[in-house]
Amino acid sequence: MRFSTSILTTTVLTLLLVSVSPVLAQDIIFLTGGAADSALQQEVESVTGGSFTHRSIGGSLPTLDELDAADLVYVLPDGPIANASALGDVLADFVDERSGRVMLGFGCVNHLAGRIMSSGYSPVLSSGPGMVGYTSYDGTVATRTGLYDCVSDFSTYYRNDLTAFGGGRIDGRYEDGRVAHAYRPDMRVVYQNGVPQYGTEPGSGQWAEIFANALRIMKPRRALVADFGTLQNTFWHAAENLGFTTVVVTNEADFLSQVYLGQWDVVAVEAAFNLITPGVANALDTVIGLDVPVMLSYFDLDGSLGGAAAATLRETFGIGTAIDRIEPDQLYNWFPGNPLWSVPNMITSMPVATDSAFDNGDRLTVASGARMVSGATAYASVGQGRVIIANNGLSIVNSVLFDDYNPTQATDFAENQITYLTKRSIFRTLVINGGERELARRAIERRGSAATAVSTALEAEFELDTNDWQRIVVDAPDFAMTPNLFDHLVAHIVSGGELHVTCSEITSADGEGLVEALGLLAATLSTPAAPAYVWEPGANMFNSPHSIPSVIAPIGSATHPFGSVVLTPTASADALAGFTAGPSGSAATVVGSSGRTVINGFHYDDHDPCVMLELIENQLSGLGTTVVLTTPFMRGDCNADAAFDISDPLSLLSFLFSGASELSCSNACDANDDGSVEVSDVVASLSRLFVPGTAPLPAPFDSCGADPTVGSLSCVSSACP
Repeated sequence: MRFSTSILTTTVLTLLLVSVSPVLAQDIIFLTGGAADSALQQEVESVTGGSFTHRSIGGSLPTLDELDAADLVYVLPDGPIANASALGDVLADFVDERSGRVMLGFGCVNHLAGRIMSSGYSPVLSSGPGMVGYTSYDGTVATRTGLYDCVSDFSTYYRNDLTAFGGGRIDGRYEDGRVAHAYRPDMRVVYQNGVPQYGTEPGSGQWAEIFANALRIMKPRRALVADFGTLQNTFWHAAENLGFTTVVVTNEADFLSQVYLGQWDVVAVEAAFNLITPGVANALDTVIGLDVPVMLSYFDLDGSLGGAAAATLRETFGIGTAIDRIEPDQLYNWFPGNPLWSVPNMITSMPVATDSAFDNGDRLTVASGARMVSGATAYASVGQGRVIIANNGLSIVNSVLFDDYNPTQATDFAENQITYLTKRSIFRTLVINGGERELARRAIERRGSAATAVSTALEAEFELDTNDWQRIVVDAPDFAMTPNLFDHLVAHIVSGGELHVTCSEITSADGEGLVEALGLLAATLSTPAAPAYVWEPGANMFNSPHSIPSVIAPIGSATHPFGSVVLTPTASADALAGFTAGPSGSAATVVGSSGRTVINGFHYDDHDPCVMLELIENQLSGLGTTVVLTTPFMRGDCNADAAFDISDPLSLLSFLFSGASELSCSNACDANDDGSVEVSDVVASLSRLFVPGTAPLPAPFDSCGADPTVGSLSCVSSACP
């Protein structure tokens, strides 16, 4: 049966009535002392795809439960606050008890108070009066937290004079030298020194993008610390200093009730005066098997005191043998290139400060697959080990008591260990880094993952010798790639691993084995940096999840001394971009090993950082899959007339209910990009056309492009060229 025009019209009106009140996630709560800023709200909602809900703090204050619905609470004290101390305490509770994220804006006259402005919460302290007059972001390379990803310009009129406070870290400055942003180490409290809009002197630029980035990078981290009788509570203090939401237990029953409850970023057990039970030992073995990082400090790994858990602990933590040691030992660094001794705190060795207990641990040997990184002698010596990394970098055991060392130095070392462990992720990604902007590492973090980053050949060789990696990313290291590193990378590819690389030093002359393993006949150095042209615009790596421009041009006069590398692929590899406008053998991007390897022959720092971030993210998203080419189309243009209007949902309704002919491009008709064509796509199109504030349709929308989400739908032909 065919629909009449009147029935179609009635159906359209019904669908419109159903869809006029779309339910959006409540992403950001905007707390101000003054009026709402509708322009800023609309801009943030457009960029984040969520909601920006205003709440005045001039009268009643929000409760903790009301804040709990937010992904981010942004506070701008641009008017009187009903109770600044009470609000500050609620915000601190939101951070502590609900793992919430808070961005504190600058207030010119009115200021926050309470715990949120105290050490351990606020990352900065005001050291002078508020400043007025326009200033812009200076645009230099900042700490690179990701807060400024794809942000090149923003300015403000009002700002403060700030200094780092309570362990806070500075990220970015204005042209007048003042701090632009600062953050607590865990990124759950960010201070924004500037005002996007303020009365008749509005700030300008990419403030909305900063909010979107904050939502991405401000991730809560949780630590479970079992403190079984210590004096200095070292692990506890280390986790707190790093900004973890820390749950501390002091007995076995509480530990066993907590360890399986939630998603812990690290589990730390420190025992100085109590034996670890078999129940605790078995729990540690289980959670490591679930890819949860675990660190341990314990004194009876040999079992000489009758500890029934010793054998399980030795097996779990990669210990071969343990010999009891009554006297404490100075700890020596056996591998100076290991980040365990340098990130975030630089440590050379740890001399004994006191003898805190009657038994001070054991001297160890390692089992197969583990690596000793510290011991009781100045140089690596069998049977003298004290610190072991095992389980592909997911576990660290210390056969010493941290109570025996200077509290500050012990805490620094524990912070390094927690940092090392929590950079592991289920993808087991190693970044060999050298780019000034660290774009590969940041692209990984933008995808919600984590990576272990190294910046010297010694560190890289240590990690490749010690752990198995699913994915290795080489970001143009400034150090010389050694033959040993080349051999490791070749072995990684041969064994089925994934490799993403941009490195001008990987040429046929000095990395022949790797060149071949990457699916290349040759890799030839060419200077200076050159534009890269997309040869296969339909390839998923140029469309998912971001749309990459057809010409990836160098920026300004910035060139890397190594220039570009022209790639010549083998018949089994795919050349998807090149240094010429059309395919001619001068390839710039080659995918090999059935999608497991990607090499870019250009230096990331020479090109627009936003384009590079998005390209790397696309490539990492598709790593391990075959290259997919799709017919370009424009989402929503269901009738293929090169426009998106009311005729498109009507055309789809006709297809669904009145027996119209087959669709020429079902991808274009899949308006909500859920992999099927149905009434919900009509609703999505109508909402976008007629409901104010509705987010754009998924890419490609408003322009032609390939489908970023490959599925069962097809596109035989479209209005796109």
